[in-house]
Amino acid sequence: MNLKKNKTNFYALALLVCFLVCFVPAASWLLKFWSTDFSGEPAHWSAFGDFFGGTLSPILAFLSFIGLLWTIRNHEKSEKIRKIKDDDQQYFKHSTSCMERAFHVISGEDKTKLPIQDRLAWLTCARLLLSAKSAEKKISHHSKGLQEMLKGEQEHWRMVFYTFFRVNEPNSIGTNASYFRCEQNEVGFEIDERSIRVIYEFMEWPDDAADPIDAVEFYDRKELDKMGFGKSGIRKFVLSSMRFDDNSPEN
Repeated sequence: MNLKKNKTNFYALALLVCFLVCFVPAASWLLKFWSTDFSGEPAHWSAFGDFFGGTLSPILAFLSFIGLLWTIRNHEKSEKIRKIKDDDQQYFKHSTSCMERAFHVISGEDKTKLPIQDRLAWLTCARLLLSAKSAEKKISHHSKGLQEMLKGEQEHWRMVFYTFFRVNEPNSIGTNASYFRCEQNEVGFEIDERSIRVIYEFMEWPDDAADPIDAVEFYDRKELDKMGFGKSGIRKFVLSSMRFDDNSPEN
């Protein structure tokens, strides 16, 4: 957007300068020779042409050179932004790939079982999540669309991890200290504390993140009244909330 605006401003400025460059010699000539009749002598017209040509040609040549320099600079800037966007694509792909591989490392082949009770698996998973986060930070402001897409990918994998780890269930591994001690293994092969922190923090909703669901309006009474039979249960459920004064399951 800024590049397009700068280009428009440059063209407007160039037109203004060209107008002034042509206007000043013409105005000077008119002020000096306004009262003089048009000459019929070719020599006079030749001198008139030499006056304008000699005055305007160097200025216009200089302006052309400035325009060429601006074009080259603008092209270099466009190429730089294109290179940045290409890099952003790679950062995006790397970040999403790292989150996917992190889950496969910690879940193993059977996604219905508990996370793998292995120090190396936890460390590898944590390192991949950190790599994904590092790649995210490298995506530039030129790629707003990629940033939004990556947020969606993060939300997906956050939910996948959260469901697999059964975070809020009474029998989840987070409530079992012996799981992290790996008591069946030798001392020193317990799950690394830092890997635990990285993985569990990934599953938490970021404090500074805006929830897109907050922008969605609740149903109003008119919308509920328009609901057909297929949504009758939804209508009854919503009407039973405290938002409605005349709430009753029968409505």
